[in-house]
Amino acid sequence: HHTGEDAALFPFLADRHPEFAPTLARLGEEHERIAALVEDLRHAVTADHPDPATARGEVERLTAELEAHLTYEEEQLIPVLDAA
Repeated sequence: HHTGEDAALFPFLADRHPEFAPTLARLGEEHERIAALVEDLRHAVTADHPDPATARGEVERLTAELEAHLTYEEEQLIPVLDAA
């Protein structure tokens, strides 16, 4: 999902709406943080001796980041996409 946004949607929007450059930059940075959190979770559950508490903590971190990201993304992009 985020790869498609970064590769296609965001460049498209940046070309047509240069005023959204800061928003698109923030969303791209959030995509990188989310990818890192997914990797942290992957490591937590595939460790030689996975700790359920550690995995749960990683899920909670990922969930919080995703919810904040999606809220911001919807607030910023839906009006632009609806107008198109």
